[in-house]
Amino acid sequence: MATLDHLSFEQACAKASARARRSGQERYVVHEGDGTYAVACEDDLDTWWLGATVLAAFDADGCRLD
Repeated sequence: MATLDHLSFEQACAKASARARRSGQERYVVHEGDGTYAVACEDDLDTWWLGATVLAAFDADGCRLD
């Protein structure tokens, strides 16, 4: 599920990495607008964040993919 926290890009990347490691699934950082970012999973990208641009992706080990 998407997070609704108001995060900076750096905070969102740290949270996405931690969530990816914890869940064993990829996590993504998307732009919320107004300089805030959110963490999303694959399902979120197909629903809540449909059409959003992924700015960073993290694999199941928490490593940045891009």
